[in-house]
Amino acid sequence: MTVLHKYLYDDLSLDIVTGFKPVMVNNTVHNSRVGLPLTKWAINFGLVSDELKNAIETAILQEPNDLYILSPVGPGFNISKRVNPIGPVTYYITYIFEYQYYNQFMDREVSYVTDGTDHLLDIGVRIPISQIASDTPVVVRADTVVPRKLLFLGESIKEIHKTNTVYEMKLQFTEVYKPLRYSNMYVVGVSDVNHTACS
Repeated sequence: MTVLHKYLYDDLSLDIVTGFKPVMVNNTVHNSRVGLPLTKWAINFGLVSDELKNAIETAILQEPNDLYILSPVGPGFNISKRVNPIGPVTYYITYIFEYQYYNQFMDREVSYVTDGTDHLLDIGVRIPISQIASDTPVVVRADTVVPRKLLFLGESIKEIHKTNTVYEMKLQFTEVYKPLRYSNMYVVGVSDVNHTACS
């Protein structure tokens, strides 16, 4: 697994594509589906050395399905819990706009360890093991670092040679997940008090 955040970057930006195109009918906004919901991450690695440029190139070309970024920046999300009657509990992260499109939770699994009476998720969030659907969801701090799996779908890698062995790199990645078809899931965490949980 290659985590791109270990390479210094500036001007991280994202573009949320909701999959809907809003239209106005009788003074009411209606959302028409026009494409799949996804997030586009634009990473400006800034000025990088020859060695760092080669490391980023190698990661993108040799591990295109195993690229991640750890970032506190990102769309509002909910954490859902699936209670499996024949296996362990599973947690997933679903962006709000993804749920609005699919009306399903997404296959973005979050690993955890059992810590006393809580499940400690790898994003640093504690969810009580006993939490059920009727309990109030845990509010996740806005600066929580969440792993995002990136896909490099560009046709080319653009590099600008600035000075001797110094390059400028800016790349764009896509994050897209498929919906889960499980029905025994409910929200146990929300990313911000201003977000409404998926129901």
